[in-house]
Amino acid sequence: MKNKDITMIVLAVLLILSIGYIGYSQYQKRNTLIFQQGGRQGYQFAISQIVKGVSSCQEVPLIFNNKTINVVAVSCLKPQNNKTPATK
Repeated sequence: MKNKDITMIVLAVLLILSIGYIGYSQYQKRNTLIFQQGGRQGYQFAISQIVKGVSSCQEVPLIFNNKTINVVAVSCLKPQNNKTPATK
């Protein structure tokens, strides 16, 4: 083989490797963007469901790490008539 043939083979292999690397990099970038977009949509859906439930004066249970709290809108609470004197 001549030096010219060896050079052409090496360049062809490097070109194929470069195209493969760039293609894989773009594939990973696309998957990351799709994952992030799905996360944002999930957060938006969760918040909208909480707001929807709370705005209709329903208790909305929120669960995190096996702990549950119930959220309710303050405007839905009935004021209590405490007959204790106000402190100054």
